[in-house]
Amino acid sequence: PASIVAGVLVPLSFGYVLPREGEVFSPRTQGALIRVYRVLSIWAYVSLVVAIVDASVAINSLAENAHAPAASVADLIASEYQLPWVAMNVNFLFGLCSVFVLVALRALMTWGSDEARVAAGSCAAALLFALSTIDEQVKAGSFADGLPQLICQYCTLTLGVAGASRSPLLIGGMLAAAGSFVGASGLVVGAMGAGDEAEGGDSTAAAYRDHVGAGQLTTNAVVAEAETLAAAAEPAATEPEAEAAEAAEAATVAEPGAAAPAGDEPTGGC
Repeated sequence: PASIVAGVLVPLSFGYVLPREGEVFSPRTQGALIRVYRVLSIWAYVSLVVAIVDASVAINSLAENAHAPAASVADLIASEYQLPWVAMNVNFLFGLCSVFVLVALRALMTWGSDEARVAAGSCAAALLFALSTIDEQVKAGSFADGLPQLICQYCTLTLGVAGASRSPLLIGGMLAAAGSFVGASGLVVGAMGAGDEAEGGDSTAAAYRDHVGAGQLTTNAVVAEAETLAAAAEPAATEPEAEAAEAAEAATVAEPGAAAPAGDEPTGGC
């Protein structure tokens, strides 16, 4: 099951880009949730891979190594496989629960508000049902009294094995996990702060665009009015010139000899 869920996580986490703006959250919250989504995707994926490794190693050990007789499977797990069993369950449950959260977050950040709320509510209901069933099963077993105690037991067993074996790989893994958690917290906090600056910058840019747009509209109106006035004044300016040309032509027709030279005047007599 862990391998199937891990396969589902690959396209869910890396297959589609999340939008920077949505209908449900503000740009500030959307940016922070994108950071949370990315970090949670990686954590869920590596948790499922760790669960697969724990289960595979335990199965190989059962097949390859000799074991002392045990009254039941629970006694065998408690005596020789307690940490792999608890680690496999906790990591698998974390990855499985993360899938519900990731699906709900993606729906809230990409869909419309009504559809997103329905999808998120469905994911929340499925998550609570699954946690309830798992918690009852854990209580019925002999390892913990519930999910919170199982998680605490995982941390205690891991620290105990690390202190007893002094394994540099296990200690290095624990330090890397702690550093990843601190880095993820810083990313989310930084995204919230960057969201404030971006939101202020967006409002400033929007105000500037509105101002420039209003100025452009005013300029276009002035230019259009000037062209209208010029077009209306152009006939009035050309009308006197046309009247003067008509008057000159009429004078030329009425006095044809006025323009002739003086030496060419006709003389009388035979």
